[in-house]
Amino acid sequence: MVAPTSIPQPVSAPSLEQETLQSLSKTVQSSVDIITKYLAANNLPEPTFGDLNSPTLPLVPEIQLAKTKLIEATHALEALTQTHRWDYCWKPMSNFLETVAVKVVATDFDVPNAMELNEELSIKEICKRVKCDDEYKLLSCMRTTAQSFIFKETKPEHFVHTIYSVAFRDRKIASYGGVAGEDTYSAAAQFTQSMKQHPNSSRTEEAPFALANCPGKSYFQFLGEHPERLHRFGMAMEGTSLAAYELLKTLYPWNELGNGRLVDVGGGVGHVSLAIHSANPSLAITVQDLAPTIAQAKETFTSPKGADITLEAHDFFEPQTREADTYFFRHVIHDFSDELSVKIIKNIVPQLKPWKEGRSRSEGSRIIVAEMILTPGARAPTDRHTVYMNMVMLSLLNAKERDYAEFQALFRKADPRFKTKLWGGEGIQGNKIVEAWIEEEE
Repeated sequence: MVAPTSIPQPVSAPSLEQETLQSLSKTVQSSVDIITKYLAANNLPEPTFGDLNSPTLPLVPEIQLAKTKLIEATHALEALTQTHRWDYCWKPMSNFLETVAVKVVATDFDVPNAMELNEELSIKEICKRVKCDDEYKLLSCMRTTAQSFIFKETKPEHFVHTIYSVAFRDRKIASYGGVAGEDTYSAAAQFTQSMKQHPNSSRTEEAPFALANCPGKSYFQFLGEHPERLHRFGMAMEGTSLAAYELLKTLYPWNELGNGRLVDVGGGVGHVSLAIHSANPSLAITVQDLAPTIAQAKETFTSPKGADITLEAHDFFEPQTREADTYFFRHVIHDFSDELSVKIIKNIVPQLKPWKEGRSRSEGSRIIVAEMILTPGARAPTDRHTVYMNMVMLSLLNAKERDYAEFQALFRKADPRFKTKLWGGEGIQGNKIVEAWIEEEE
């Protein structure tokens, strides 16, 4: 993606193969200069480890490219400054240990909430507060998380909070440590076996998770039979989506939808709809999901004053009955095979009014899909979050993330009249939007 000329361009080599320590250091410096100049011009503080309330960088296009180039350059510098190849190869082979450590420290024993924000605690005192009888194993896990700036060991066996350990005081965010460290972890161990036993399968009951935990059943069936795991999963999804909701509001011109109706298909308990409403309060929104989910939403959902947001039971594997201007799916399509995804899309087609790009969006209707879009060939680690999530989807559900070409193919298979457009900027988040509409005939 070519950045607009108005956005400052960091210095960088044409390709990874042409990078040197000197060229990478220039990219780092030029990227940092762009970021710090923007912060200074807008009277914003720089991020720091010295303040637990330190802000993150703002999500604005003026510095997003510089941030991406900075992360790419520092990632490459780490790879090029090793004494032995093994020193670097060890890293991807041991990352799972950090996952386990986070699960133990944040999810299982809730150390982040056991420690006050500005106190230093010994491991003995930490164990006492969290009722852990295995001091050395907890110490080992604390030291492991500290390698990623989650807590800091100030002196032997004593720890303080950091800007990242504080984030885990939110139990919704900490819950993801359990999903990653138990659900995904157990599934990943069966990845090779699933490839051998069920090659090329897209059946959820043949996914690695099913082999490890519930042969013949899907991940969601398993969660339904284990309420405590289902509750943890729900909390994790809510907690890890908060930042994505803010990003979602910037990815698409929601205001151009005017006062039309948007159907949030598979919208859960309505959290995403609230984010969209804040981007365009004039929209009328219908949140659709299965009846049990909508029943839960009716107990917890609070509509903003004056907002036209309604809740409605609907199975997206059945034909869509609600007439609307926009049908929105967030992180729904990636749960399903191509065959089932095409079926979901086909169920919307009869409700779509043809449209032509360039005209007012009120003159037609569309499908909007918000997903992590793979970018094959992107320079590491820009696509890391998305390729990791693709492995998660494969491990849990035999599902997948897709690149833009794959989404185009899905829509064309559902109806050859579909036209598509990709919305989304640079950045490590991977979240983008695919807009699809039935092309109006001349």
